[in-house]
Amino acid sequence: MGIKDLLKLVNQAASGKTNLKKSSIGFNGYGFVFRDYKSMEAYVSRVGSSKLCSLGTYRQVYGKIEKCGLREFFEDDMGRDLFFAGALRTLIPSLELGGTETLFDVWVFAKTPNNKLFPVIFYYGQSGASIGAWNPDIIIDNFDIMLNQRIFPDEFRSVINFSPFSFSESELELFINALICALDQVPISDFNTFFYNDSGELQLGIRSGEPFIVRMLNNKRNRTWSYSILGSDDAMELNYNYISIMNKCLSPEERKEKMKDSVGKNRMDKILINRCYNQLVEFAQHQKSRLAFIVLGEFIMAHAGEIDVDLRRLIIKYSNWSYERHQFINKRDRKERKNFLMDFRRKIKKYDGTERVYVPFYSVNRVINEMQERGETKIEEWRQDINYSIID
Repeated sequence: MGIKDLLKLVNQAASGKTNLKKSSIGFNGYGFVFRDYKSMEAYVSRVGSSKLCSLGTYRQVYGKIEKCGLREFFEDDMGRDLFFAGALRTLIPSLELGGTETLFDVWVFAKTPNNKLFPVIFYYGQSGASIGAWNPDIIIDNFDIMLNQRIFPDEFRSVINFSPFSFSESELELFINALICALDQVPISDFNTFFYNDSGELQLGIRSGEPFIVRMLNNKRNRTWSYSILGSDDAMELNYNYISIMNKCLSPEERKEKMKDSVGKNRMDKILINRCYNQLVEFAQHQKSRLAFIVLGEFIMAHAGEIDVDLRRLIIKYSNWSYERHQFINKRDRKERKNFLMDFRRKIKKYDGTERVYVPFYSVNRVINEMQERGETKIEEWRQDINYSIID
C-alpha cells in the first residue's frame, strides 16, 4: 500500500466508510488507519516520539497515581484496555499482544474534520493505554541526532501537516473521544496472552467477549516455547526481575525523564544499568543458574550498559554449548538451541557498550499465532526444558 492508498483510506474513514479488512475506522469526521510496525507500510517507527496522553483505565487518574504511588490499586482494573486490545486484534489479526510491560503497540494515521493529517502511536505501556506522537520540531527536522536516523520517509512526511502536541486541551479531548468511539464500533476478538509488569505475571485476554485477568503464582511450572534466549517462563521472569532492580534505582525526577520520550528512556537506561550493576550481578549469583547470567548478558546488551571483564567471562562460560548439547532428545531442538546460543555468544564477545545489541526474540504469543496459522489450536506439549543448574 502506497501513501496515496493510505490517504484514500483515512479520507474514506473520516467520511464514515469503515473498512475493517484494511484496518480503517472513523467517527464524527475523524479518520483512523491502524498499522503494525511489522507491516509492509513501514512509514513509522518509535524514533523521536514521546507520550502525548493517557486514555482508557488510566486516562483521568494516572497523573495522581504516579504522584501518590497508588497504581497497584488499579492494576486489575484493565477491562477497558483489554477491549482496546481485542479491537486491535480484529483490525490487525497478526498483531502480537502481550510481553514485558507492553500489551499492545501500533501506529495510527489520523485525520481530523478540519483536514489535519498526522501519525500517532497507540500503545499499552507502563502508564496504561496511551497515545504517543512527535512534536512539530521533530517532524520538520525529520532526523534524530541521538540515533543518527531519519524519522519518516520523505514521501510520508510530505503529507503530515500537523502535530497533535499543538492541540488545545479541548481539541485533544475531542480527538481522544473520537478515537475511543471509533474503536467502540469494532467487533472484539478473543485473545489469550501473558503480560509482565512491576506486579508480576498476568494471564489475560478476552474470552467469549468478556475480559479476564489471572495473576500467575510464583510456583508455576516453567514452560519453554522457544530456544531463543528469552523463550521460557524462567527467562522472562529473570528479565522482569532485572527490570525491577533497574527501576528501583530511579529517583522521582529521573522517572519523569525516562517516561518523557524514547531518547530520555534510552539515555536513562544506560545510566541505571551502571548504577545498579552490582545489584544485578549479585541477583544473578544468588540464582545458582546459568540462565541468570545468560539473560543478564542479553539484558545489558539490550540497554547498552557497560559490562566488566569478570561478568563477561562468566556469561561466556555459562553459555558454553557443552552444558546443553547432550540434553536434547530431538535433533531439531538441539540444532535450534545451538543456533540461538551461538548467535548470543558471538554478540556478547563483540559487545562494547556503545550501542544497543539485540538477540532474536520469540514471544509465546508469536509461537501460538504461528501454530494457529498452521491449523493447530493449542500447544499440546511445551518444548523440552533445559537444565541450567550450577552445581558447586
